[in-house]
Amino acid sequence: MNSFLLKNNTKSLIVVFCGWGMDERPFLPVKTDSDVLYLYDYSNLEIGFDFSKYQDIKLIAFSYGVYVSALVKEQLPDFSSKTAVNGTLCALGDYGVPEKMFSLTLENMTMGTAVKFRERLFIKKEHLDLFNDNLPTREIENSLFELSMLKKYFAKKNTLEYNFDKVYIGTKDRIIPTKNQKNYWISLKNHPIVNIIESGHFPFYYFKNLEELC
Repeated sequence: MNSFLLKNNTKSLIVVFCGWGMDERPFLPVKTDSDVLYLYDYSNLEIGFDFSKYQDIKLIAFSYGVYVSALVKEQLPDFSSKTAVNGTLCALGDYGVPEKMFSLTLENMTMGTAVKFRERLFIKKEHLDLFNDNLPTREIENSLFELSMLKKYFAKKNTLEYNFDKVYIGTKDRIIPTKNQKNYWISLKNHPIVNIIESGHFPFYYFKNLEELC
């Protein structure tokens, strides 16, 4: 797993699981007063970060980062809050990404289809433009390898358990369908607080800072 530490010289840390195909760059326009550890590229699952210097640590997990955060929970500290954003703990199927969509992405991703995929993340053009100004600096081949590794993780265990405090679900998510997310979180016996927001799959530009999400 790769990481990028944004330093604001504080004792507070926000850990962001960025989701498939991402790095820190698309998130940097969202301000924060905390230090932020951005985790991405789940081709391997080793974090290797010393959390001990921080007094307060919060978690924001996005998209497939929700699943991966549960997959590596033994490597993570105790969080004062855990927020899931447009993701579930069920990778594929009725509570996650439709299996056909996942297979098509893995088999057919090219530079052209990547552009179309990015367009599907948003419902506002200005947010897409901002994202395009801060694109992840990753090659298609690298992202596809990551996706192939995710497929292997899913084959071992498609559904995981992890206790989130808060969930954000976009009303027009075309990546992990909105209804799949709603059905998943509400199906849990003690489900977290669910917040429905008017957004596509990548909602971060609706927020003034990362702390708002925590």
